Amino acid sequence: MRRLVVVAGLAGLLAAGAALPTAAQVAAQRYIIHVGEQEVTFTNEPISMGANILVPLRESLMAIGAANIQYQGAGIVTFVHEGRQVSLDLRRGFALADGQRIALPGPVQTIESVTYVRSEFLSRLDPDFAVSRIRVAGFREAPAPFPQAAPVNSFIFAGQQFTYSSPTFIMGDVLMVPLGESLAALDVALPDFEPGLLQVTFPYAGRNILINLASGYAYIGDQAVVLDRPVVQRGGVVYVPASFLSSLDPRFSIAS
Repeated sequence: MRRLVVVAGLAGLLAAGAALPTAAQVAAQRYIIHVGEQEVTFTNEPISMGANILVPLRESLMAIGAANIQYQGAGIVTFVHEGRQVSLDLRRGFALADGQRIALPGPVQTIESVTYVRSEFLSRLDPDFAVSRIRVAGFREAPAPFPQAAPVNSFIFAGQQFTYSSPTFIMGDVLMVPLGESLAALDVALPDFEPGLLQVTFPYAGRNILINLASGYAYIGDQAVVLDRPVVQRGGVVYVPASFLSSLDPRFSIAS
């Protein structure tokens, strides 16, 4: 008889205060996880982002019977599964299983030091691994609003006005502005980032700033900041809510 795992989505992570997807990205859900005949309980619950389900990597690997799971640093995870030696490169987004390349279906997400991957990757490793979700009555996932051109394209920092070369736009009622150009006015160079890491970090005013590109959260030093909308990438440009720049430095404002 196949045994099932029912996991209450996000409850444990909310209690822990982790950097989570925004309400617009996540619907209240329960998850049913099939792993052959074995029942598994995850300490870190799966999460949903849009139409995708992300599962905790280590616990999922243990659920399918992987052994000798080792985090080697530099985004490399190695383990043995069904006699195959597997090397998983989280930053580059692929795994090597006995020399055979397996692409990760989508980027990796790290929340409170827990690594999450798309559930499809586990299903590729082990066809017995399957996840289905049941939407809780009374909740629904809100669609992302369609971007609308913004009526302003300049901002003021420390009394000086700057004009964006990239277009600004509004999603819902939130003004989205180019992160790189905004930081340049603050005399901060936007560092390079790898899409698989889903985060940008840089120092500012003696504090380390971390922006999670998918979860809708950022950290200014040790303080967690909820973004009015998650980060958006359009035409190779990273956009953030203008309100985040004001949180970073109150001298930042949008020109009227």
